[in-house]
Amino acid sequence: MKPSLDDGPVIRRRHRRGSDRQPAPRASQIAGSIIVVGFIIAGPYLGERTPIIHGPVHHSSIRNQSVAKPCEGLDVPTGVNLSEIMESHPSGTTYCLAAGTFELTSTIDVEDGDRVLGAGRDATFIDGSSIPATNGRMFMVHARTTFADLDISGARTPSDSSTTCINASGEPGPTSCGKAFVNNGELLSLRSVDCHDNGANCVAGSSSLVMDDVDCWNNGGTYSMTPGMAFSACVKIAGAYTQGDGNFTLTNSYIHDQPGNGIWCDFCKYGSWHIEDNRFVNNGNHAIQWEMSGGWTEDDRALVQNNVFHDNGWQTGKTGPGGIIVSTANDILIEDNTFDGQADLGAYAVYILFSANRDPPQPDSLGVVVRNNSLNGDAILGCGRLSLARFLYSERALLSVGLLVLLTVAVMVGVLFRRRLGTRLGVLLGLGAAVCGVLVIGLAQLLPDGATCINNV
Repeated sequence: MKPSLDDGPVIRRRHRRGSDRQPAPRASQIAGSIIVVGFIIAGPYLGERTPIIHGPVHHSSIRNQSVAKPCEGLDVPTGVNLSEIMESHPSGTTYCLAAGTFELTSTIDVEDGDRVLGAGRDATFIDGSSIPATNGRMFMVHARTTFADLDISGARTPSDSSTTCINASGEPGPTSCGKAFVNNGELLSLRSVDCHDNGANCVAGSSSLVMDDVDCWNNGGTYSMTPGMAFSACVKIAGAYTQGDGNFTLTNSYIHDQPGNGIWCDFCKYGSWHIEDNRFVNNGNHAIQWEMSGGWTEDDRALVQNNVFHDNGWQTGKTGPGGIIVSTANDILIEDNTFDGQADLGAYAVYILFSANRDPPQPDSLGVVVRNNSLNGDAILGCGRLSLARFLYSERALLSVGLLVLLTVAVMVGVLFRRRLGTRLGVLLGLGAAVCGVLVIGLAQLLPDGATCINNV
């Protein structure tokens, strides 16, 4: 009698001769199943986990206003040669600069303990535009020095890269000019200072720096922004310059309208950064660039806290412009900051970037934490676990790729020779593939966590 639909489905089985048992799965079927399961489990780690975090707009205010404190020391009137005055007095002198303009014609070497105090940032002006462009350095800091209550500008660079800077030793030094301060001493302190319209930097060097109530703008130009040599920033600190302490504290300051970066830590290595209660507004590239830094020494870390970032990143053709870039770097805490306006420029609040090609090599985003920031529609890019592809492109690549090769070979052997090898050997190959698959999945689970981004709204 033919079965009806009510009798249920008709099940047809293929039997081995003389046996009612179902044949064992082929090795290729086992391996294929393992690969499918492996991709399901490891899939989230095979691609780049860099979610863009958006928030729900805040505005920045103008610069701080300050009144110069009374100065007790050597009174210095305008019209004198400031370089000659400072050379003729012992270290540790306090120079009380009168209201007016002091024009520099050569670089001044500042001695240990010297204090240069003006009559106010809107009253005392130091102009370095008469120093030859190839030697455009206004003050060389060699020890502990303080500048306060004055305006400083005019350190020049050549007009373009057809001419190069000359360093303090008289040798070609392409990035050695255009600087108001070269800070290779013990500590430079700037308080209530306007620093602007220098060819490259307000401050460059690698020694400790404290800046409070500083208004910094328009430091940089064609020469210092030459591709492949760009070094334009209000502050650029780099451990490659010398092996100084490198601690940097920036508070209550206004960093704005920089054609390049606001502040830039480039392979700092030797000190910590504390950036708090500042405003970063309308800077062309990155307001803060933390690059190849963090973890080289015990103190090599940064705190960026309670700052305002507005309309940064208007330059075109740059990588991840905007508020803060963490570029192949580690050990930075970015918290309780307010961002807005970067998204309108196609830029980011925070951009976390890693390149395995940098020399010396760096781990990936260890200790990078971005939390409790107000985004106001701006975005964070680069949070989350490292991708498996990028993990394989590291010093552990040999082991990782070897395991993947073993998995692939086992599967191909099982598929191509399944009939000749027989069921048992096929199953063994499948089990081998299973082991390799588990190891690959385990590798995915052990990928570095990358940057941690929490509670940014």
